[in-house]
Amino acid sequence: MPIYLSAEGYPLSFRIPRNLTSYVLLILLCLVAVTPAQLTDSSLNVSLVGSIELEAPQGGNSGPSTTDLYVAGNYAYMGSNSDVLYIIDISQPEAMRQVAEVEMPGPALDVKVSGDLAVVGVQGGRQASMGLVVVDISDPTEPRILSQFSHPTWFGVHNLFLYEERAYLAHAANRGLTVVDLADPANPEVSGFWTNERSGFSNVIHDVFVRDGLAFLSDIVEGRGGLVVLDLAAPDEPVTLSSLPLAEGAHNAWQDGRYVYVNQEFGGWSQALHIVDIADRRNPVEVGTFRIEPDRFSQTLGPHNTWVEDGLLYWAYYEGGLRVLDLRNPLRPVEIGYSTTGLAWGVQPHTDGLVYLADSRQSALLALRFEPPAFAIADASLFGGQSTALVVNASVVPFAQGVQGRIDRVYAQFLDLQGTSTGEWDLLDDGSDADGTAGDGEYTGAIHLPPDLPSGLYHIKVQVEDGRGRIYPFNKLDYAVFPPGDRVIFDQGLAADVQVEGRGGFKQVEFTSEGPVFQGGAAAAFEVAPDNVVGWNIALNFAEPVNLFGYTALRFAFYPGNASGQELNLRIENRNFSMVGRNAPASLAVDLERAEWQLVEFPLDEFPAAALSSIGFSGDLEGAFYLGDMRLVAPFNPNTAVVEEYAPVHPSAFSLQPNFPNPFNSSTAIRFVLPYAADVHLSLFNLAGQQVATLVEGRRGAGHYTLHWDGRDDGGRVLASGAYFYRLRAGAQAETRKLLLLR
Repeated sequence: MPIYLSAEGYPLSFRIPRNLTSYVLLILLCLVAVTPAQLTDSSLNVSLVGSIELEAPQGGNSGPSTTDLYVAGNYAYMGSNSDVLYIIDISQPEAMRQVAEVEMPGPALDVKVSGDLAVVGVQGGRQASMGLVVVDISDPTEPRILSQFSHPTWFGVHNLFLYEERAYLAHAANRGLTVVDLADPANPEVSGFWTNERSGFSNVIHDVFVRDGLAFLSDIVEGRGGLVVLDLAAPDEPVTLSSLPLAEGAHNAWQDGRYVYVNQEFGGWSQALHIVDIADRRNPVEVGTFRIEPDRFSQTLGPHNTWVEDGLLYWAYYEGGLRVLDLRNPLRPVEIGYSTTGLAWGVQPHTDGLVYLADSRQSALLALRFEPPAFAIADASLFGGQSTALVVNASVVPFAQGVQGRIDRVYAQFLDLQGTSTGEWDLLDDGSDADGTAGDGEYTGAIHLPPDLPSGLYHIKVQVEDGRGRIYPFNKLDYAVFPPGDRVIFDQGLAADVQVEGRGGFKQVEFTSEGPVFQGGAAAAFEVAPDNVVGWNIALNFAEPVNLFGYTALRFAFYPGNASGQELNLRIENRNFSMVGRNAPASLAVDLERAEWQLVEFPLDEFPAAALSSIGFSGDLEGAFYLGDMRLVAPFNPNTAVVEEYAPVHPSAFSLQPNFPNPFNSSTAIRFVLPYAADVHLSLFNLAGQQVATLVEGRRGAGHYTLHWDGRDDGGRVLASGAYFYRLRAGAQAETRKLLLLR
């Protein structure tokens, strides 16, 4: 419903973001029992240490209700929809106890702690305009409210951040950011206000994060939201530095070093963590995305709050529970821990590996322990040297200082198209000692592929396990199986599994050499006449749907013959595309006045279906037109010196990976990743800096690419043994690596 408010002397009119209405859904979900079929508890490197269900307050809202939390010292402070701030003694995490509760004037959605103050954001409830409650927690067992503060223009406070004796308030239901001076906590006062003067943003701020004089705001509205960066050099007068639009809007942001990690709320497993580079704070650039794998659990509302500390990102993921990401390579997070216990609203790491989780299903506080593995996989790569096996290489390094252990095993799994493992293969470090603690850290092994793999994108899962059973699961490697060549639909005649059907004014199709021939000895002549009601319609039907993975285009030649009319359409499954007139795409357009063969190519990246069962033509032409050499085009010619493979998946970041094998003799594989479409140049240079080969040049879409190069230069000449550099440029980004050719 529309809300009309007035702030700072001007009217506001907007609709509550649909995300806010989803809080009602969340509360209802909390009140409904979750059956084992809906949710299965599981974990990786995370164990439950203790939990406490909080006492239901007298009055207020009933049912499970805890919201966000903040941990300081030996106490945790938790808000709730039950109009209560809970204070819990966590000095013994296996036996936590509630020591106090403070009644709030409405739902306490957020709490932050600084020194002896707990500041609570209140939104909704008995006083819809309620905003801040400041609590003295010098003795957490005897908390005392110092002040309650609101403003007529606020629709409550949804999220806040404390910085330099000020509270920065995100309201999530009215526009802008409010600054409140807490120098005198018994008498707070508004000391500043900000709205985004840049067009295209909603100004509905859901969360705020502040560090080192910069504020990072999450503008939540889909289509009009994203990340906003403010300069707080004058703390009461925030200045907009930059804004980065995100299509789904932004719910939460956390800055760590030169990167900001941003996510929207809800959206299930498909919702992304956006990685934003703020090296130039006036020009933030999204450099990668990460998504939690959805195949282990059944349902989730999606992601919620994050916390980054010591190179790890802790993510509260509603029914997905706690997720832990390794940020050793910030552009390529790796999920190395999770626990699906609880309905996770908020999360905060504390001491001794303990992580505290606000469980909104049971109104509980959970104490979890994350135990990192002793070793990590820094990088992994594939080399498809044979049709029956893949060579896998993994670089294993110690995980972090202070984590001790030994390598128990390094292994790889091949996952089929359904994500099911078809087997495990150990990777070996030839230089290691018997206890697995020495060697160069390079592990290599061959995994055997199942026979007759259909085309598709497969995955290889590489993991290292230490002596305590802790696992570091590297992000899955992609292995694409492409068609062996073009799929001919007809050339001299119809393929055996294709049948022609016609309706309306369609008369016949005949493969004939009497007339124009595109190539070979025959072309398909279609004789048509318009029907008074439906014109005519031709369908080429496959006996079984054709798997489209790996095909880049549908290509055929068209000759107008003596056909005339105004309309000719190509139909792919149930979608029609015009081939004549102003609405015809350039790749499909034909000219009925040109008495010559015209090549038509339909790019399959515009067609989302995974399989093709029918190709059709329709229109009002009368006469005979000809089609020649219709085929689905495979992505590369295996006879060329450079073979390029492409996997159209969602990559996380730009990267040029080490070639494998290296050194090499006859052929090597070079892999690179594009998180976005770009003009790409991949070139090879000798030690004198002279370019000797161009391996890739031209526009490429986002995805994973693998090139198999046979060691020849642009002229087809075999290069001499020696060291060479290969350099990838994609837009403004570039990376260089070294390879060694041994003849």
